[in-house]
Amino acid sequence: MLGGLFVAFDGVWLIVYAAYLPDQVENTPYLPTTYAILGSVGIVLGIIIIFLATRLKSHPETSRSVGLFILILSIFSIFTGAGFFGLFFTFMGGLLAMTFLTREQRAQAIQEAAAQEGMAVVPAGQTSAGKACLKCGTVNPSGNAYCSKCGAQLPS
Repeated sequence: MLGGLFVAFDGVWLIVYAAYLPDQVENTPYLPTTYAILGSVGIVLGIIIIFLATRLKSHPETSRSVGLFILILSIFSIFTGAGFFGLFFTFMGGLLAMTFLTREQRAQAIQEAAAQEGMAVVPAGQTSAGKACLKCGTVNPSGNAYCSKCGAQLPS
C-alpha cells in the first residue's frame, strides 16, 4: 500500500510540475501536457495499487494473481515518474504478495512435503505421547481435557 501512495503522490508532483513548466521551457510546448498526462496516469495507478493492496487483506487466497498484477503495475509506474521509493515498495509488495501463503495453504504444503518424505505430521499442541499444553508445554495423557501442571485447557 505504501508503494501505491508513493506512486500517487509522484503523479500529483508531476501535475504540479507541469503547471509551472510552461514558464520554464519555451521550445517544447507539448512537454507540460505530457507531464500532466503521465501524472494523471500515475495517480490512477497509485489508486489501483492501493485498492489491490487492501483487497489482499480481505481476500488472501488471491495473493498470487493480485501480487502479479501489482508487480506489472509497478513496472508501468516507472513511466509515470513513480520515483525510486514508489517503484521499490510497489515491486517488493508485489513479490511478497505472490509468495504469501495462507495458514491453510502452508499447512497443506507441510503435509505434502512430509508425505513425500514418509513422515507423519502431528497437529499443533499434540505429540505422539499425548497432548502438549500450549501454555506451559507439559505433555499430558491423551484423555486429559486440562493440563495437569497449570490447569489450562488442552487443545482438542
